[in-house]
Parts: sequence; C-alpha cells; structure tokens
Amino acid sequence: MLRQDGGRVWVTLTLSEMLHCGNVGVIRHYEAESNHRQTDKKFEVTQKSLIGAHVEGAMGEMVVAKARGKYFMPTVNNFKEADLGANVQVRLRMFHHWDLIIRDNDNPEHIYVLVTGTGPEFCVRGWCHAKDVMLPEYRKNHGGSGEAWFIPESALKPMKIKD
Repeated sequence: MLRQDGGRVWVTLTLSEMLHCGNVGVIRHYEAESNHRQTDKKFEVTQKSLIGAHVEGAMGEMVVAKARGKYFMPTVNNFKEADLGANVQVRLRMFHHWDLIIRDNDNPEHIYVLVTGTGPEFCVRGWCHAKDVMLPEYRKNHGGSGEAWFIPESALKPMKIKD
C-alpha cells in the first residue's frame, strides 16, 4: 500500500514482500559471514543484529522500488554500487526523526533516498544528489561514530509516487 503525504510517501510492505526481503537479507548475511568480511565498526554501534540489519536494508530498497513503481531486483555483494538502478542508494534509518547519512567513501554522483521506520510501515522522506548536500553545515559527528554528512529532511527533494 502507498500513501502520499506532502513530500513524503508512506509504504506498507505486504507479508510476502517482507518474506522476500528476509530471504535477501539472510543471503547477504551468509555471504558476508562465509567470506569473512569485517563489518564496519560504525555500523555495529547502532545495530543489535547484523542479520536484522541486512533484512531491514533489503526492506528499505524494496520500499523505494515500490514507491517508484519499479520491480525490486535485489543484489548481493554489490558493496558501493547502486542499490537500485544505475545510481540510487537507499539509506534506511530506524527512527523517523533521524537524518539521511552520507559518508566520506560514498559516491558523490549517486542519488540518496532517506527511508525511515521498521517493517511493515516505512516512510520515504525524500532524496538528494550527494554532491549537492556535501556541505560544511551538514558535517557532524553524531553518536561518536565518526564525521559524516547528516542531511535533514528539510534539505531533501520530495518523493512522488509513480503511477
């Protein structure tokens, strides 16, 4: 289900969609573990369960695909490549008041979409081109996990539902 609320899009995933994301997340987690990849320590500070983080990340990607009227084609081991299409990165934050985060090693040419919430209901809060928001006023060190750009919702472009 999709609902437009100003520049925000509220997306409710179905049970089937969440199960699909669960499978994607488990595969992502299994691949990371079996290849002995180290998790970024900044990431571990905010996540209780790494497998849960992989599942929630897949849900965020599905949410954006659904809001754009696109088929969700999940990927595994694509690392800094786009989450969706050629240049769309999805950033899922658990709490609705948290900002979009862009880190130093993120691609400044990509589009970043902020999704907040937890399954089954999420909110797509907006999007931006990274190069347009990598500004000194957004540079912060929230939570002691290193400096990054924290982009408030007010600086994002509104998302519109695709018919």
